[in-house]
Amino acid sequence: MSLLNKLGITAIGAVAAVALAGIAAAEEPREGGTLIAANEAELGELDPHITCATSSARWVMNHIAEPLVQQDMTDEGSIPPPLIPGLAQSWDVSEDGKVYTFHLQQGVKFHDGTDFTADDVVYNVYRQFDQTTVGRENAPHFYEAAAAAAGWRWDIAGLDFVEAVDDHTVNFHLSHPFNPFLRMFTQTDCGPMGIISPESVEKYGNDGVQANMIGTGPFKFIERVPGDYMVLERFDDYWKEEWRALVDRLVILVMPDVAARQAALRAGEAHIVIAPDPDSLPKLVEEGFVISKGTMPHIWTVSFNEHEAAFADERVRLAVHHAIDREGMANQLLDGTALPGESWLSRTSEAFKEEDRWHAYDPAKARALLEEAGALGTKIVFATSTSGSGQMQPAKMAEWIQRNLIDAGFDAEIQLMEWNAYIAKFFEGFDPEWSLVQMSWGWTAAYWLDMFLNPGNQPDGMMDVGVGDAITAAHQMTDPAAANEAYHAIAEQVKASGWFMPIVNDTAPIVLSPCVRDYPHVSDWQTGFVARTWLGDC
Repeated sequence: MSLLNKLGITAIGAVAAVALAGIAAAEEPREGGTLIAANEAELGELDPHITCATSSARWVMNHIAEPLVQQDMTDEGSIPPPLIPGLAQSWDVSEDGKVYTFHLQQGVKFHDGTDFTADDVVYNVYRQFDQTTVGRENAPHFYEAAAAAAGWRWDIAGLDFVEAVDDHTVNFHLSHPFNPFLRMFTQTDCGPMGIISPESVEKYGNDGVQANMIGTGPFKFIERVPGDYMVLERFDDYWKEEWRALVDRLVILVMPDVAARQAALRAGEAHIVIAPDPDSLPKLVEEGFVISKGTMPHIWTVSFNEHEAAFADERVRLAVHHAIDREGMANQLLDGTALPGESWLSRTSEAFKEEDRWHAYDPAKARALLEEAGALGTKIVFATSTSGSGQMQPAKMAEWIQRNLIDAGFDAEIQLMEWNAYIAKFFEGFDPEWSLVQMSWGWTAAYWLDMFLNPGNQPDGMMDVGVGDAITAAHQMTDPAAANEAYHAIAEQVKASGWFMPIVNDTAPIVLSPCVRDYPHVSDWQTGFVARTWLGDC
């Protein structure tokens, strides 16, 4: 019996080329049906306070668990998406930038029927926030794993304490100004601030949250079979009418193999394919499928292992930069579904400048630098995953980089690992055999720079390039324009150091069945927000 049959879902049916614009224009949004998405990786951690993978967070955040402040996930034209009220209907900031007062939405209910109040915000924060860092005891429900994922965020924000003023007002007290504070709530990766029901934590325990996620979002969690699928259903008591889900159910299929994802689409067993094969896109369009893509915070990066002896010579590091054809990878290998990486800042960051350019592809210069350093034939081991959230086509991309490095005079090999095992090993500290280590990440909020550049947050193997104090100073500027200039200067210093390299920026192509209507592709990782997506005729 197929998965769809087990779930009681009728296959969508084969797709023929259709006049999509005419169909869409003739239809009105309708409710009902099951929307099926083929995900590119295992869902991993689902607890919104500990997840660090976009493949999980895109379905948990905003769909199940919501933050106080949201980005407008229906605005496809703005970069970055504008901030809008979430579980907080409004907010005030003190003149010194140290106190944020959030006025909460009223009449909001969790999926378990309990009311959402300011005490729930305090509970969620103190589940994540290690209060011993500010000289106080932790709350009884403090969860060390949540602090490991999100503690760095509260630390750099300078959180001192949070208090419920009344049932619908909560104050966050900071020890210093932190200008990315509001957008920080909207970011979907690594300990995102999605609010979950305190009663669910007390009832099921921290380990039980994974299988009993209870939030306030437009969908409620029903079932998950690891390695297979997850089922969400529309929450009929959802508080925000304009984001109320239109489909009855949302099913996420776990399909790490891109050929399997696309076969499911063609067989009528999926409506949405995440991370398609770029080579297949023209054919899919001919067959009547729809491609959605756009600018997003993604940066597919390479970091240099500081313990690699050859990299002590700056010329060897710069040879790597000049050896890799970023533009060719974006336009040829990835068939225009990515842009060449030009900064350690996301293209969606307000600190990014359109004129930014990284070290140019120049294989002759790369070989000359190696010859000058006496390093021709230097062994390079490039580590990456077989698939994963934001990874696009990592094995093919690794092979492209390997060829580039060999052409420039390196002896290059590749090491591949499964995504969740790889990301765990990445943060535990680089394998001594790894010379170059890949990761796909990036945020709209410029506090992204803290992730790999601030010494306190770096896994072993990453080089401290001396920008930690500058990042902290930029965070604490109260003038946003001055802060953006400071962030940009930091990114330029990272470029000059040669220890980090952006390769490409994914435009996150997603393939849609022609049945799918109103799928928003906004400039954020949350490209899969489908609360207002509906199923029409096809």
